[in-house]
Amino acid sequence: MSLKSIALMLVALLASIACSSNTEPDVQPSATAPISGTVVPPTQTPASLSFGTPILATPSDEQMVHLDKGNEFFSQGRYQDAIDEWGKAVRLDPDNYSAHRLRAKGFERLEDHEQTIHEYTEMIRIAGENSSEFSYQGRGDAHYQLGQFEPAIQDYDEAIRRDPDFLAVYANRAFANRILGRNQLAILDFDQVIRLGFDQSDLSRTFLNRGNTYFLLGKLARAIEDFNESIRLDSQYAPSYTSRGIALKNLGRFQEAIQDYDEALRIFPNDSSAYGHRAIAHSELGQHDEAIEDFSEAIRIAPEDYFAYHRRGLSFHAVEQYQVAIKDYDEAIRLNPTESFTHAARGLTYLLLGQYQRAVDDFDIAIRRDPEDGPAYGNRALAHTALGNDDDVENDVNRAVELGVNRSFLESTILEIKEQRTTERDS
Repeated sequence: MSLKSIALMLVALLASIACSSNTEPDVQPSATAPISGTVVPPTQTPASLSFGTPILATPSDEQMVHLDKGNEFFSQGRYQDAIDEWGKAVRLDPDNYSAHRLRAKGFERLEDHEQTIHEYTEMIRIAGENSSEFSYQGRGDAHYQLGQFEPAIQDYDEAIRRDPDFLAVYANRAFANRILGRNQLAILDFDQVIRLGFDQSDLSRTFLNRGNTYFLLGKLARAIEDFNESIRLDSQYAPSYTSRGIALKNLGRFQEAIQDYDEALRIFPNDSSAYGHRAIAHSELGQHDEAIEDFSEAIRIAPEDYFAYHRRGLSFHAVEQYQVAIKDYDEAIRLNPTESFTHAARGLTYLLLGQYQRAVDDFDIAIRRDPEDGPAYGNRALAHTALGNDDDVENDVNRAVELGVNRSFLESTILEIKEQRTTERDS
């Protein structure tokens, strides 16, 4: 038995690590994109405040000059000039609620989230218990934009206490909770968004987001129900098909998943995610040529996607185009130097090419970054055996077995490699 055929016997062991795909749907909330303003846009002053309007002192004539001039600058898109004018009104009266409110809106336009938080905090200080739910929403959104999700949730909690039907805040709190891994809480908030009701297209997105959250909880059937409803409400929104395809793929329903990816790409032909996930489904069905074609399209659209290079490398490996596979692994590692699984995959390819020291070097890196990668220990044991480094083999075998690799199979494979070494040396 050749070393190549022996090593091929262990491909399935490595596949559990190196071939694992991202299982989370791509349609996820961004940490920098809450849906602030779905009900009241950030630049729109609410006509009424449901929890009591702050009692405001009448601005002096001099303050009104600065407020009016700031408003004029704001309407011209000169946001910093507007903020500076409103700041003059604040200097005349630090408790000028209107000036702080206007400055908050100006800083929102400039995406200066720290200053936005400061202005909303001043508004809350001035108004006290009469503070508006919109002040807490605005400050919460600024915390969200900065990735400060705990204080964002605290502000959203307070906004909802003041207005239990504040739809936009439920949605933003759902996203914040999901980012923090509190998926069940996120679902409860999405339930409230659905209860309160968007228009049909926005409601479709809410079902999509709740479905993605059920997916994260491993409730794939429930997720698919929400994706179905999302598609029923808006049949021309590609991400709903992509998410449903991912859930179907995770259930092993690869052909149905491919049909969903097909539909997503019909609607939005430049969706690199749909190409990538369709490629994975093709590879699971052993359709490696189709997988390579789809991964290539994903890379064309998103040339910095290291995972697409990694997965295309696996597909080239599967059709025994090892040198091409190594080029893809090289590019994946260049784009993401800190991961482990591409090193494990490239190590296996080097092993099959008989480049044993390079294989060992890659397995070393993979193991250093992921000490729980049993197949990497097993394959490094093979490479050490082929190099004659017998003293390094036993520890790798023991560790691989601890991590789930079959001892008898691994040791019998090593014995065959040693016998082959002896035959080659004696011939």
